[in-house]
Amino acid sequence: MRWLVFLTVTLLATSVAAENLLVNPDFDLDPTVPGNGWSTIGTGSFLWVQADGDPMPPAARTDQNGTESMILFQCVEVTGDMGLDFSARSFTHGSTVPATNGVSLSVFPTLDCSGPPIETVPTDQESFPDWYLRERFGYITPANALSARIELSSDANGTINNISWDSVKLITPSTPTETRTWGSIKAIYK
Repeated sequence: MRWLVFLTVTLLATSVAAENLLVNPDFDLDPTVPGNGWSTIGTGSFLWVQADGDPMPPAARTDQNGTESMILFQCVEVTGDMGLDFSARSFTHGSTVPATNGVSLSVFPTLDCSGPPIETVPTDQESFPDWYLRERFGYITPANALSARIELSSDANGTINNISWDSVKLITPSTPTETRTWGSIKAIYK
């Protein structure tokens, strides 16, 4: 019996891995093909680049000039009061000030990210000439949230803006299982 209790406690004390809620988050499949997870809004070009990426190829790339801007996005179902962390790696290949790039999360009261968002929370919007991690931790969705749209944005703002995207994450933070099941462990031990 002691062995069973020890094994149960050991198994339940391990952390649960955070699951990425996104489809094709590392762009392993061509994101320009419908059904591979990603959609775009805006103007400019959107490409799948098999020789670029971080930590490994491939990556997605958005190129804008002049007044062009583009959002690469994906919609997922969420619930109210849900904890979310989100991030993406970006590389600005050609950009001049005041071009901007950024990652944001818009939350909606509908299941399909339609209508006006309840709120939008961003990461920074700077341009970096090397792979850079844009991230935000500890966001809690509003009580009436039903869907969330992660957005990778690129805006030329009158100049040029060429940026690669990779390793996109939208996860629920991992928590030790023991904190959620301690009552049942105590019951087994008694």
